[in-house]
Amino acid sequence: MIAQISLIRKDAHVTQTGADLATTNLPLTHNLRIAHGCLRGSAVQKEFESNYVLSIDGKATELQWVEHWQKNRDNDLRDFRLRLPKVAFDGNDHHIRLDLVRHNTTVFDQLVGAKELHLNRFESMARVEHGTTLIGWVQSVPEPETPLRVVITEDGDKIGVVDANQPRPWVKSKYGTPPGCGFSFDLGIGYLGRDTRRFGLRIKGTSIPIVNSPFHLDFQTAARDALHDLQNSNRRSRQILWTAIQNSP
Repeated sequence: MIAQISLIRKDAHVTQTGADLATTNLPLTHNLRIAHGCLRGSAVQKEFESNYVLSIDGKATELQWVEHWQKNRDNDLRDFRLRLPKVAFDGNDHHIRLDLVRHNTTVFDQLVGAKELHLNRFESMARVEHGTTLIGWVQSVPEPETPLRVVITEDGDKIGVVDANQPRPWVKSKYGTPPGCGFSFDLGIGYLGRDTRRFGLRIKGTSIPIVNSPFHLDFQTAARDALHDLQNSNRRSRQILWTAIQNSP
């Protein structure tokens, strides 16, 4: 379901895979691929920001998507994702290319099939909150206004369906798309036992899983996660209180 993309270094006149890239002195990007509605990979942020042009079938696209820089990796690389423009999901094969302008380097260059793009037309994320609540968001990249539903399964058996219509304001601020794409499902203690159970999330009408799912949960992991959330909440509350005290007259 994920289209793996080789990295091309024009300045070195070689085509490199991720393994080759790890041996270079100054890799600019690593493990570029199309997945979940985005072009994803790792890059040196200062060399990448405001220094790239994405072309679809030889035509530079408008910058309708934004960067999402995530955790640091070795060699100053940071994970990033760029949401692809709608034209990439029109049912045709597309030649997708990404250039770093200042370095005169092509870091992504491949003909990606319509099927691969179709399977990767959704962007999503899920996590477990407070030990028993499955929470996340999902949106169709080519049709962000289309409401979606999420199917929840326990060890392969369906236990519920929820609408992904809860507000996620950051989605509108980042993408300019409707923010009503969030969902949550409270498992409660009734679904958990001593034995670990597998809880899956997928987009209704498809076999496409929500990113990060499935989750393997039991009473012990739920209790540990709930305690961790409580500790983080208390830490955040203390930080807010301390800041308020410092700034009080």
